[in-house]
Amino acid sequence: PQQSSGNISSFLPPDANCKNDYSDVKLDALSSALAAVESGGDYGAVGVFTCDKEGNCGRALGDKQFMSYRPDVRAIISSKPGGVDFLKDLDSGKAISKEQVLQYFNPDEQRQLFNDDSQRLIDIASAQLDPMTGQPFSGDRLIERIAQMHFGGVAVPIDSNATDASGQTVQTYGDSVSNNYRQLVTEMGCS
Repeated sequence: PQQSSGNISSFLPPDANCKNDYSDVKLDALSSALAAVESGGDYGAVGVFTCDKEGNCGRALGDKQFMSYRPDVRAIISSKPGGVDFLKDLDSGKAISKEQVLQYFNPDEQRQLFNDDSQRLIDIASAQLDPMTGQPFSGDRLIERIAQMHFGGVAVPIDSNATDASGQTVQTYGDSVSNNYRQLVTEMGCS
C-alpha cells in the first residue's frame, strides 16, 4: 500500500456526496480514504503475488486492492469471457497488466463491491467492542477498525501489529485511513 499525498481531496470523485452513507459512515469519503492508502486511486493497480496463511494465493487488484482469491472478486472476473483463464494467471503468479485488471474488474464493479463490502464491515465493526473504551466502535475508531478489517480480513485482531508484504501494520493502516477519512469528510462539508 501507498501512503496518501498531502492533497487528499484529489482522491474524491467529482460526484462525492455526504448523503451516500451507511450507519453514519460517509461511503464516498471512506472509499477515497482507502484508495489513497491502497493504490493512489488507480483502478488498474496490480499488487505483488502473495499467499496468505490459509494458502490462498493471488494479487491485490484495483483501487482498493481487493485480493483476487476472494470469492466475490472471483465471481465478477469469472463471469466474463476469458475470465476463468485470467483467474488461472492470477492464481499462478503470472504477470498481470493494468489493462487486464480494468477489463475483468472494471471501476464500476470495484465501486459496487466496495459499497457492499464496506456495509458488511461497518456492521461487523459496529458490533465489536473497542478495547480502549469497552464500548462498541464508533467515530474515528470505527473507521480505523473498518480499515483494519479491509486490510487484514474480518478476523484480524484489533490494533494488530501484524504486517503485510510491504511492512505496513494493521494498526498503522487503520490510522492512515482514519486520518484521510477525517480530512475528506471535512473537505466534503459533511457534518
